[in-house]
Amino acid sequence: MRFYSPTFGWAVGDDGWIYRFGNAGTTVPEGAVTANTIRISPNPVGDRLMLTSDEPIRAAEVFNSMGALVLTLNGGSLTSIDVGALPPGSYAIRAITNSGARSQVERFTKE
Repeated sequence: MRFYSPTFGWAVGDDGWIYRFGNAGTTVPEGAVTANTIRISPNPVGDRLMLTSDEPIRAAEVFNSMGALVLTLNGGSLTSIDVGALPPGSYAIRAITNSGARSQVERFTKE
């Protein structure tokens, strides 16, 4: 592994791929409301990465394939991120909702 982050729930392998991990034994009780899912599009992306979520997104961090933090955004309600200045490659984005109850890591490719 080149980089491992138990806090963010992902790792960068020797092959350069970003891997998500979690507790596979965790189950959702019947009748429980599942957590909000944060979605990104398009993927691959050119200049602007769109963020969608049932709950507003207050912060986002973008990491390169080596695990280095390359972009940090904080705002009241993030709906898109300008990634035009990033060089082409594989990235991971960690988005956090306004309540802080949901933090999710997604992978994307910058063209």
